[in-house]
Amino acid sequence: MGQDKQRCCLGERPVRSTEVLTRIFSAAALTGIIGAVLLPADHSGILRQPVAIAAGGNHTCVIDNDGVKCWGDEAIGEIPDDLGNPIAISTGNDHACAISDNKVHCWGADDSIKTKVHEDLINPIDVAAGGDQSCVIDDNGLRCWGTGGSVLKDMPVDLVNPSAVAVGFDHACVMDQAGLQCWGNNPFGQTDVPGGLSRPIAFAAGNAHTCAVVENDIRCWGLGDFLKTQLPTNFSSPLDIAVGYDHVCVLDDTSVHCWGYNLDGQTDVPGLDLLDWL
Repeated sequence: MGQDKQRCCLGERPVRSTEVLTRIFSAAALTGIIGAVLLPADHSGILRQPVAIAAGGNHTCVIDNDGVKCWGDEAIGEIPDDLGNPIAISTGNDHACAISDNKVHCWGADDSIKTKVHEDLINPIDVAAGGDQSCVIDDNGLRCWGTGGSVLKDMPVDLVNPSAVAVGFDHACVMDQAGLQCWGNNPFGQTDVPGGLSRPIAFAAGNAHTCAVVENDIRCWGLGDFLKTQLPTNFSSPLDIAVGYDHVCVLDDTSVHCWGYNLDGQTDVPGLDLLDWL
């Protein structure tokens, strides 16, 4: 799994691409905040009105007015030509998936199992790529595929109206009518949803930990003392959350806050004051 070394810029402000296995910050949080973002130096042009962004092992993908753009590790391959109206994007270890024109498209490393989407999906509403697996929610419920692992073996079967899904390295979480439940590999308790956490505003799954935003609070569980000991106290009305290999970032109504292991500066948020961008 790659380190956090991709960057893009907003004017003079560098924006670090966090190493996240699922979606980073939602379209609702980005719409109207970021007008144009410069691509990294080895990519020409700018991102115009980006509405969604996701970062995987060594690559980053964005949806903007022109469609889907990706940069980083070339192993992810070429973006499909038929992504006419993308509405959601998610990235795994070395692959990516998007929803466009009521279909799910996946591409990436030369692995037909990992990117082979179920052909009978109907009205997909959410997609999540993580590790070597991908999951989607459509009219038939939750569907997952990939190269094996606990995510595929232990899928819940009693879901009622699932609405959102997140996939980590070898575990996943889904929100349905009953609330949030997680499954998969669980040596560190990353699938043990804490009591009292029923319907979070947002949630994300990482390497061996999981985090959620609920009632103006942040809850994390699984591997890593940093989950509890380094929780930020200066956030205001958290909106969304992103989980990397060993770090976490949260978006609130003023800025981005990150904590966890920081060997490559992945928690050093570079002066992102969202209010300055409006």
